[in-house]
Amino acid sequence: MRKPKVPGLADKPIMGLKSDKNFITANAVDVILMVPKKHRQEEDDFLNKKNYGKIPEYIHKIKAEMAKEYEEIRENQLKSKDMSHTM
Repeated sequence: MRKPKVPGLADKPIMGLKSDKNFITANAVDVILMVPKKHRQEEDDFLNKKNYGKIPEYIHKIKAEMAKEYEEIRENQLKSKDMSHTM
């Protein structure tokens, strides 16, 4: 099994894949003529959102979990302190 030979300079392109199009100029013209995108006002105005200035729900959950863990640690410390005093 050998690979096919590399085409020579005199060989014509396969399936006539030849183009005279200048892609750089064509792309520049397309970009220049393109209509700019419009920004939606409702996305840009964060002050008028319904949840502006409110703390997200997940932060409330995290704070509650932290308070619960703190209380458990505090209770364990008090228990261990009471146990050490009784000995």
